[in-house]
Parts: sequence; structure tokens; C-alpha cells
Amino acid sequence: MAIEAGTGLKTSTEARAPREWVVEKTGAVLPLDLVFRDEDGTPVRLGQIVDKPVLLLPVYYYCAGSCSRNLANLAASLGRMKSIPGREFRAIAFSFNDREKTEDARRARKNFLKLAGGKFPEQEWRFLTGDRDAIAVLTGAMGYRFEEAADGTFIHPSALVAVSSEGRLRLTADLQPAALADRVVDDALVAAEHAAVLVDEHVLVTLLRSQRQRLALAHEVGRLDLGRA
Repeated sequence: MAIEAGTGLKTSTEARAPREWVVEKTGAVLPLDLVFRDEDGTPVRLGQIVDKPVLLLPVYYYCAGSCSRNLANLAASLGRMKSIPGREFRAIAFSFNDREKTEDARRARKNFLKLAGGKFPEQEWRFLTGDRDAIAVLTGAMGYRFEEAADGTFIHPSALVAVSSEGRLRLTADLQPAALADRVVDDALVAAEHAAVLVDEHVLVTLLRSQRQRLALAHEVGRLDLGRA
């Protein structure tokens, strides 16, 4: 999966991450009683918005690297989808940076809804923030790990998670490169709807292995090029 290393990162085949950054947990159920805040600052229980198949995207809104590209790729794909948002699925982005607040989520939603072509209903793409404990529980349940670097940026995987209407994890995939984004989003939605993983090696094994290698290298250096905008 796509992760960009900072300037000057040297490749080393000996670099190893201390543990996995993405752990496949297909079939696990998300803790739907967790409470986050939406883009209007309203507390929302996860189970209130995971009531249909969901495309769940962990990001932090000030990430100038892979998070922005993932949000942009998802926005473009959502604008081209034939599935009906609100009836057949919902998209949710949530920040794993507990310092980000409602205004950050609101700004991100405004910007990325524009990239979706202006036709995607805003209530069907939610942008959440939360406290450290809720974030830790949710990312742990997803098998998603991240680390904060000394400069305030984050080392993190790039992942789109398909979730069934019962909150069950069905697929973890990547939205990069952009040329594959439509295929990934379509397959993720199929997985969420039908409880089946119907993807090829570009989405699962190859990309997960590639991402783990990049994250291992980034961990050795201690930072990624994911600075604030």
C-alpha cells in the first residue's frame, strides 16, 4: 500500500517494523458503542452511522501526503459510483489524531465533497474526530496501527476498510494508486454488502506486503513526509 517516505530516506532490505502495521481482521466486529464527534460537533455513536454498508477511511485531516490523496481518490470514486449513497452505503472518514477538532473535520468535508462533484449527499460522507481512548479502541479493532513522530506528523498505513451494516469487518484495501481507486472502492462495497472478499492481488496481498516494507523503512528513519499543510 502506498506510503511516501520523507526526503533522504535510504532504502534498506534489512529494515523491519517492530510489529505489523496492518493486521487483517476480517470477520471481527467493530465496537459500535464508541462515541465520536461529527463535523458539526455533535456526539455520535458509531452504531448510529454504521447502519448500512460503510467505507471507513482512517486519516488525519492535516496530513499533506497519503491521507489527502486517499481522501481525494475516494472523493473522485464516490462521484462516479452507480451505487446509491444513503440507500446502499455510507462513507466515513475519521481522524486518528486526537488533537484535531470539529472545525478540522468540517473543513475537510467541505473540500472533499467538492471533489466528489457536488452531487454526493453530504450527510452520507461523515467526517469524525474523537478522543484518544476512542481512537485507540477503534483502530485496534480494525487492526490499524500508527505512531506519532517527533515533529507531530504520523507514520501510518494507507487503508480503506469495508464494514457490513452489522459492523463486521469485510476487507482492508488501499486507494493508491489513483488508477485503481474506482476498482478498490467498488470491490470494497461489494465485500461490505455481500460479506465476500472479491478482490485481486493488487488490493490485498501485494499491496499489504509493499506497505509493510515501506513502513518498516520509515520506522527506521523515524518520520515520513506527512507534514502539516
